Amino acid sequence: MRVIHSFIQQHQLLQPRVVIPSHFRTATSDPNNCDLTGLDDFLSVMEGTPVRWSGSSSLAASAGNLPHTTTIQILSV
Repeated sequence: MRVIHSFIQQHQLLQPRVVIPSHFRTATSDPNNCDLTGLDDFLSVMEGTPVRWSGSSSLAASAGNLPHTTTIQILSV
Protein backbone atom coordinates (compact mmCIF):
# COMPACT_ATOMS: atom_id res chain seq x y z
CA MET A 1 0.00 0.00 0.00
CA ARG A 2 2.97 2.32 0.55
CA VAL A 3 3.56 2.36 -3.22
CA ILE A 4 -0.08 3.23 -3.85
CA HIS A 5 0.07 6.17 -1.45
CA SER A 6 3.29 7.38 -3.12
CA PHE A 7 1.45 7.25 -6.44
CA ILE A 8 -1.42 9.29 -5.00
CA GLN A 9 1.01 12.06 -4.04
CA GLN A 10 2.53 12.04 -7.54
CA HIS A 11 -0.91 11.97 -9.14
CA GLN A 12 -2.00 15.03 -7.17
CA LEU A 13 1.14 16.89 -8.29
CA LEU A 14 1.08 15.90 -11.98
CA GLN A 15 -2.68 15.59 -12.59
CA PRO A 16 -2.32 13.24 -15.60
CA ARG A 17 -5.22 12.78 -17.97
CA VAL A 18 -4.64 9.01 -18.31
CA VAL A 19 -3.35 6.58 -15.70
CA ILE A 20 -2.45 3.05 -16.83
CA PRO A 21 -1.79 0.70 -13.90
CA SER A 22 0.96 -1.72 -14.87
CA HIS A 23 2.41 -3.25 -11.70
CA PHE A 24 -0.19 -5.22 -9.76
CA ARG A 25 -0.69 -8.77 -8.59
CA THR A 26 -2.76 -10.99 -10.86
CA ALA A 27 -4.59 -14.26 -10.17
CA THR A 28 -1.55 -16.22 -11.37
CA SER A 29 0.84 -14.48 -8.95
CA ASP A 30 2.00 -16.35 -5.87
CA PRO A 31 1.07 -14.08 -2.93
CA ASN A 32 3.92 -15.60 -0.89
CA ASN A 33 6.49 -14.44 -3.44
CA CYS A 34 4.90 -11.23 -4.70
CA ASP A 35 4.78 -8.04 -2.66
CA LEU A 36 2.44 -6.29 -5.09
CA THR A 37 -1.20 -5.67 -4.27
CA GLY A 38 -4.13 -6.40 -6.53
CA LEU A 39 -5.72 -3.98 -8.96
CA ASP A 40 -8.78 -3.68 -6.72
CA ASP A 41 -6.64 -2.10 -3.97
CA PHE A 42 -5.49 0.59 -6.39
CA LEU A 43 -8.98 1.22 -7.71
CA SER A 44 -10.39 1.56 -4.19
CA VAL A 45 -7.79 4.20 -3.34
CA MET A 46 -8.63 6.00 -6.60
CA GLU A 47 -12.38 5.76 -5.95
CA GLY A 48 -14.30 8.41 -7.84
CA THR A 49 -11.86 8.44 -10.77
CA PRO A 50 -13.47 7.22 -14.00
CA VAL A 51 -12.24 3.80 -15.18
CA ARG A 52 -12.17 2.52 -18.76
CA TRP A 53 -11.61 -1.19 -19.42
CA SER A 54 -9.91 -2.08 -22.68
CA GLY A 55 -10.21 -5.32 -24.60
CA SER A 56 -6.68 -4.78 -25.87
CA SER A 57 -3.17 -4.78 -24.46
CA SER A 58 -2.32 -1.55 -26.29
CA LEU A 59 -3.66 1.98 -26.46
CA ALA A 60 -3.48 4.59 -29.22
CA ALA A 61 -3.52 8.08 -27.76
CA SER A 62 -3.24 11.57 -29.16
CA ALA A 63 -3.82 15.01 -27.70
CA GLY A 64 -7.21 15.09 -29.37
CA ASN A 65 -8.58 11.93 -27.80
CA LEU A 66 -7.35 12.31 -24.23
CA PRO A 67 -10.04 12.69 -21.55
CA HIS A 68 -10.45 16.13 -19.97
CA THR A 69 -10.01 14.77 -16.42
CA THR A 70 -7.91 11.96 -15.02
CA THR A 71 -9.17 8.58 -16.22
CA ILE A 72 -7.80 5.16 -15.31
CA GLN A 73 -7.31 2.97 -18.40
CA ILE A 74 -7.14 -0.77 -17.70
CA LEU A 75 -5.50 -2.75 -20.50
CA SER A 76 -6.11 -6.46 -20.92
CA VAL A 77 -3.35 -8.72 -19.66
